[in-house]
Amino acid sequence: MRKTEIIGSLLILCFSLFLPSIQVFAEELNLNTRTGYSYTGINSDGRTLTDSNLERMKLDGLDVFCIEHGKYAASGDVYRSATYNGSHKDMLSKIAYFGFTNTNQTNYDYVVTQVMIWGVLGDKYQSSTIPNYSKRKGEIMNQINRYNTDPSFANKTYTVNVGETLIIEDSHTVLNDMQLSSIPKNLKVEKDVNKLKITANSSSESGDISLQKIANNKIETSIVYTKADRQSLAKFSLEDKGESKLSINVRHRGDVEVLKIDEITKQPLPNAKIKFQYGSTTKEVVTGKDGIAKLVGILEDTEVTVSELTAPNGYVNKGEVKNIKVKPNVCVTVTLDNKEQLGTIQLNKVGEEFGETIPNSFYSLENAIFGVFTDIGERIGSFEDESSNVTNDN
Repeated sequence: MRKTEIIGSLLILCFSLFLPSIQVFAEELNLNTRTGYSYTGINSDGRTLTDSNLERMKLDGLDVFCIEHGKYAASGDVYRSATYNGSHKDMLSKIAYFGFTNTNQTNYDYVVTQVMIWGVLGDKYQSSTIPNYSKRKGEIMNQINRYNTDPSFANKTYTVNVGETLIIEDSHTVLNDMQLSSIPKNLKVEKDVNKLKITANSSSESGDISLQKIANNKIETSIVYTKADRQSLAKFSLEDKGESKLSINVRHRGDVEVLKIDEITKQPLPNAKIKFQYGSTTKEVVTGKDGIAKLVGILEDTEVTVSELTAPNGYVNKGEVKNIKVKPNVCVTVTLDNKEQLGTIQLNKVGEEFGETIPNSFYSLENAIFGVFTDIGERIGSFEDESSNVTNDN
């Protein structure tokens, strides 16, 4: 090795120590396959070029496409690879996918794809022996346009109520090309041709539903192959999965209950009639033995107004009105109390023979003591005839 070569090698070695590790592959070009199709076009340099028998290019057995029409290439040339980042990468990748990769990969498919790639890069088509080229080009472009079309519901937000199924139809009719890739936790999502059926339960969470048109294992990086003084080549791969998403807001349900109690004893009161009002709905519920009147399964954030229609027997309706906001997956309780209804007992004592007229000083109606009893004979108080107040024995 000459001295200059040694110095050059050392410089390269030292310089590489300061660069990140980059893996470079060498690929050998094979031009031994003739397609049998001819093409004439004006390239981006303004030269009219005729390929009388288009060659199918392969690098180490993989099909690649020319991206510099008119430059020289020869079998046996060794190329280096790098990531392709040309400005037309997205369109070129989709032309390659729908025109070649996702086909039977015949010579016909190859040349149609190659000529379309040249067209995107600046070639002006003049003529070719490729049968039905314009028609086939139109079919491929229709596939690309469909691939680029999102469902009509993309990037929108929808609300689904717990216990209900929301059906969303795609008016762009591309949903059938897609597969579900992620859904919110415990949300049931079904794809039925051109419709999404979304069902929520009490444990469902809000979030995004994601879909994609191409499976993850078909997504790769496009590669460019270069060699000094030779045309550049490329292996185009689809990098866009055709993703779309929509947001789902799950509206949960909750319960509302009214506890009816005695104002003094705090004991529950059955048989009170409670009115619940929300929106255009009115419901009447009678409290049970536990003093509770309850509504279940009301949508969260619903404003509910509760009031007492009739108090239990022996109690006064205080006319209370309360407002409640329903909370998700919980029961909100409000308490309404009643005061026991009290009355006045008035007794007039008269003589059996002479009524209220006292015939002489030996008779008197004063200082009699009376007991107050329930209808089952229980004594609950007493009073003297000079007072209108009942005295409770307890």
